[in-house]
Parts: sequence; C-alpha cells; structure tokens
Amino acid sequence: MNAPRVFAALALSTLILSAETDYRFAFPQSEILLGLDIKWLLKSPFGTSLRGELKDSMGDLKPLETLLDQIETVHLSAVSKSGKQSDVLFLVQGKFDQAKIVELGLKNGMKLEQWGKTKVLVQPKAKPAAPSRRQTAQFKAVQFKMDMPAAASKPLFALYDAHNIVIGEEGPVRVALERMESGLTPQANPLFERARNLEASNDIWLIGNTAPLNLPASSGKNADPMTQMASQIRNFSVGVAVRRNVALDLQLQATSPKAAAQMLDMLKGVVAMAKLNSGDKAAEPFPIDLDKALEMSASGSIVRASLNVEQGELEKLMVARATPPGKPATPAPVQVAVAPPPPPKPVEPVAPIVPVRKTVMIYGLPGGPKEIPVN
Repeated sequence: MNAPRVFAALALSTLILSAETDYRFAFPQSEILLGLDIKWLLKSPFGTSLRGELKDSMGDLKPLETLLDQIETVHLSAVSKSGKQSDVLFLVQGKFDQAKIVELGLKNGMKLEQWGKTKVLVQPKAKPAAPSRRQTAQFKAVQFKMDMPAAASKPLFALYDAHNIVIGEEGPVRVALERMESGLTPQANPLFERARNLEASNDIWLIGNTAPLNLPASSGKNADPMTQMASQIRNFSVGVAVRRNVALDLQLQATSPKAAAQMLDMLKGVVAMAKLNSGDKAAEPFPIDLDKALEMSASGSIVRASLNVEQGELEKLMVARATPPGKPATPAPVQVAVAPPPPPKPVEPVAPIVPVRKTVMIYGLPGGPKEIPVN
C-alpha cells in the first residue's frame, strides 16, 4: 500500500544522486570555468597541505575560512569585460547554517541586506584605488592573468539558500540570482558541456579560451616564447583527479597544426630541462619518474599531455614537499633494545682495623717518663 511512496522516494534519491552542477549562476557567455571538489580534496593524501594552501590563498574570500569544513565544492565563472577587465562569479556549495554565517559576517564588519528572498552580506568599501589590478591565478605550473575589478569594489556574499552562496560584485550577482530564481536553463555554450564532462571524473578542473586572459599582443622580438604560445591557443582544458593515485590531463587546441607542433616541442623542452636539473648533484632530485608517468602527443591542432602518479611515487612526492630544499629527509629514529644493567652486589661488613702500638712508655725514671721504640 505504501508502494507509491517508496517509488517516489527512490525516484527522488536517483535525481539527487545524478544531479549536476547548477550553472545558472555562471555568465551565459562564460569564457573560463573552474571547479574544485573541496570535500574530496581535503580527504586526499594532499589534504593537510591543501588546507593550509587554501587558507593562505583565499584573498577576498577570507571570510569563508571558518566555513572551510562545511564547503563541498567551489565553482568559478569568468568573462572578459571591455577587453581590459574580467567579471568573476563564484558559486560555493555545501551545508551552511545561514544564521551563523550572518552572525559571522556582522562580527567582521559586514552589513546585512535583503534582496527579495535572499540575504546578502555586503563588505565595507575600501579606499579608492587604481581602476584595475592584475592578479595571477596559478594552477601548479600553469599560470594565467586576469585584470580584476578595482580594490574599492569588494565582493558581496549572497546566501541563496542553505546549500549555495554566490559571490561577486553587485551587478553580476543580482543578474545571477535572477537567473537562478527564474528556473531557466543556461544559454547554449559549449564550455558548459565540456565542464560537466571534466567535473564527472576530476577533483580539480579548469576550462576556457584565451579571451579573458587579456594577453598582450605578441609582436616582434619583444614577445617572450610563453606569450607567443599562449596567443596561439584557441581553448584549453585541465583536469586533475586526486584519489589514491593522481592523474592529470591537459589539452590545448592551437590555431593550426604547425602551432600545435611548436607547443609540443616547447613542452618537451620543459620536461628535458626538468630531467637535466634532476641529474645535477647540487639540485634537488625530481621525485617522479617522468619517462614512466608522462605522455605527450599532438594530433592536428590538438596537443595533449597526461601525467599519472602511482601511490608509491606519490609518497615520494609528499616526502619531498615536506622536506626543506637542500636538506635530506630525516629518517625515522631506530630503536635499539638495550639489556638492563645487573643489580649491584651486596656489601659485606668489614671488621674495624685495630691499631698496633710500636712504642712503649717507661715511668719512674729520674728524668721522668720516656717513650722508646719496640724492636
């Protein structure tokens, strides 16, 4: 008789388990999308070091530091604005207590505003600064730069519900909340579908094109090789899975097969330099066997590189990260069993020594007593 309820519960649970990230928060014309599975990353072998790195690099998201254990995923959407700056939106998902977040925000000097059904924490504005500032986002050895809004424009925190927090400047956040409340699906954007594919099998992923990188035009001899290479990338994707082992997959689409071949040669040159440096006795040895773990190839205009690190190599890498440069890893102390000393022997009493007299006194002599030796 309760079969309909059982089937309804099963259907609901199936929908929840198969639910995808709600990309309605993102700019429909997004040019960069990034995702971090914070919950799993903190449980991975890198969890301890990642926790410290996340706290040190939160920047404007510093108010969320005390909520780190409640955060499950973080998503970013970026789009270029006027060719000089980039608009950025964050979606932080987890299990949050809105009342505690509001209390925490008020303690940190924020103001609470009500936008329809959504509570919004607004940070106090900073002193006027330059129109824009260039920030460097780093992903392992991959870096890219974006012109962020002025420092006077502090991001605000929109508490959409108990599971979603949208972070960004006022204008983009208001439009994002309208998209999320309307129930409309995002506009057609090939990045969204590619992002879902990466998210399904990776814990860290980054995808996009070069538009929001705001790279200077490569001209003549003044352009460095990395700038020249980056200017020939149409789009890119990076995925990292951190479970028991570590798997990284990098894919670049160049403007032409010739440019792809040049990129592959440059990547091989970087790897060759790493091997050369690892062979130097004065340098720190590279903890991973690159010949075994790294694969690189180019097909048409596509360049792909994959890195797979097994558990044993991962442990070596963790030891190398924990050891200061130039200092050998400290081996575990060796415990040696030592037999206890024998108990002390009892001291037997010794009879006192009786002194032996060697002289004799004679009394009654006319000159008085006299002491003479005894032969």
